[in-house]
Amino acid sequence: MKKKISKKQLVANKNQDTRQFVIENSLYNTDKIINSFTETMDENIGKGTNDDMCQQFVETSMALGLNTHLPVADSVPKEFRSFLVSVTKETERDYNCDTAPAKALAQTIALCHVRIICYTKRLNEMLPNEVSPHKSKNGYYELLGKEIERTQRQLNSTTLTLKQLTTQTQPLNVKANTAFIAQNQQFNHNETND
Repeated sequence: MKKKISKKQLVANKNQDTRQFVIENSLYNTDKIINSFTETMDENIGKGTNDDMCQQFVETSMALGLNTHLPVADSVPKEFRSFLVSVTKETERDYNCDTAPAKALAQTIALCHVRIICYTKRLNEMLPNEVSPHKSKNGYYELLGKEIERTQRQLNSTTLTLKQLTTQTQPLNVKANTAFIAQNQQFNHNETND
């Protein structure tokens, strides 16, 4: 249930930092969405569900998208949604993803994996028909092949980025009695004829 901000509230908060006020009262403020859903749940305990509760549940799940994976799951065909969430959770567990960027990369990895499966499935469905004399069908084969390769490269680079992000860097300690550090050295050799 979205609440509109009245003119009185705007005037009353005139002295408050305007930017902060707008952020706190935004329609997409996750804390506000979660609190509203919690209030609705508390009010309706034992009364069953209604359309407003279901809508607030979806909004809350979307607001917690990095944890619920609902926004990214909605971007793939229905048959792959639970698989995508499962791959995302496994990736988060494997790489100890506890920050927002790491979780977003885990979702991207799962999304790439599902896209590769979808493209490969389409390609395999068409292959029994073999090569067609129609240029449009052969162009579609080529397009699917390029998309599979592109998505595979994206999967590889995202996995590498996640690995670098979540791997602790080891400090480098060097103990030496002597060190030779040189930059822009030039050697001039002059031959003298005696």
